[in-house]
Amino acid sequence: MPLARESFPVHVPGIGPVSWSQDQLNAHAVLMGRTHQPDGPPVTIRGRWHPFSRGARQLSCCAACALDWPCPELRWAESWLGTKRRFRRGVGRHD
Repeated sequence: MPLARESFPVHVPGIGPVSWSQDQLNAHAVLMGRTHQPDGPPVTIRGRWHPFSRGARQLSCCAACALDWPCPELRWAESWLGTKRRFRRGVGRHD
């Protein structure tokens, strides 16, 4: 039972709907995981000036796409690979 079906395209952030094979989707997810990394250590901002401060917020951006960290591409890759691992555990195989 493959995760990617031929008749149902998978939406890949930054690309859109694709009809790739499972191996192509896995390779793309691994590539996204390797290339979409934070641009450096997060910057911590503390909201002490506001009476309803929510504490500290760590800000960082992706070095590959300059979006807020973690970026949509990385979240998709982690989700795709996590789904694959959960599926394999369910049928008794391991990574």
